[in-house]
Amino acid sequence: MSDSTWGTGTTSDLSAHVTAEQRADALERVNQPRVRVGSFLWEWARSLTLAMFLFLFLHVFIMEAFKIPSGSMEGTLRVGDFLLVNKLVYGAELPLTGRRLPAMRAPGRGDVIVFKWPPDPSKNFVKRLVGLPGDTLAMNEGMLVRNGVKVEERYVSHTEPEADPSGDRQVALRRAGLLMGQQEFARAEEVYRSLLVRDPADEAARAGEKGARESLELLAMPEEYRRIPEAPRVTRADLAALVAVRVGALRRAGPGEPRVAVDIGGSWAREYIARVLALGIMEPYPNHTFQPGATVRRVDLARAASRTLDLLGFSRGEAPAPTDMSRSHLDFEAVDRALAAGLMGLSASGAFEPWRPVSGSEAIEVVDGVARIVGQ
Repeated sequence: MSDSTWGTGTTSDLSAHVTAEQRADALERVNQPRVRVGSFLWEWARSLTLAMFLFLFLHVFIMEAFKIPSGSMEGTLRVGDFLLVNKLVYGAELPLTGRRLPAMRAPGRGDVIVFKWPPDPSKNFVKRLVGLPGDTLAMNEGMLVRNGVKVEERYVSHTEPEADPSGDRQVALRRAGLLMGQQEFARAEEVYRSLLVRDPADEAARAGEKGARESLELLAMPEEYRRIPEAPRVTRADLAALVAVRVGALRRAGPGEPRVAVDIGGSWAREYIARVLALGIMEPYPNHTFQPGATVRRVDLARAASRTLDLLGFSRGEAPAPTDMSRSHLDFEAVDRALAAGLMGLSASGAFEPWRPVSGSEAIEVVDGVARIVGQ
């Protein structure tokens, strides 16, 4: 066929040159479904949402994985082991309600359970349940006595951390460290003390014993006191408690002169506030209020530190003058005293920033510095 003939050909002439195979291939291409981006993303989103829902459902209501952080269950569970906790047995907790689903059964003796540590709910403890409400428990020569009857515990390996027949000091120190990690501070203190009996000059044991004792004291303190280290800013009640508790040398200062503060009766720190008021370390306001919840500024902290040093007879020194406080400032002498003692510092520009709020860690650092200077 010539070019002129092709150019003037009809539709029927063109179709005459298309084979059946070409026609079928063209129809298949035209009828092939198109993949839309929106549809693709929707399918993925639906799948991910379903997977996330199933994961959260299983995690909240069915089971949860925990890692063993310490060696308190050695012999049954080792450090680093993972275990799956069946939440259905005791009834899973409904989030944000404080209620629980119906339990399959009540906790029983011998169960290994995971629970939140009451003084710090952010920590999970893994323990074996050996007693129920109403049981009387005791230990007799290393054996559990429940309701007057000795209980044979086949899973127990009797090892006493304070027993160190080989005389290996490092073993005892490691045991004590494990006990500290398990929050068993009283037992750790006993181990450290046994080492000090052998060698009173053992610095590691002495430091460990001090840490265990302070941890025990901290557990006995109100929750408000235990939160001070993480506080972004401390209150006057916090500062009074820190000074009264951490500066042991104040015992040498006597009872002091009682002062009136009409608003401390409902404060968790009222006995500490009364103590620092009696010693003149902190002052009530002219209207006879203490304002326990008021924020402590750097100048307040310097004033309390300076008065504590004066009370305990620590000699004065000299320090560079802050660029943002004149010598006529009412608290210049207190700030100068704190700077000279190395308790507080200046910014890169030489400013003291007396107005700046004090964090819990900063307050503790200064108060502990006072305690080191004046001794215990």
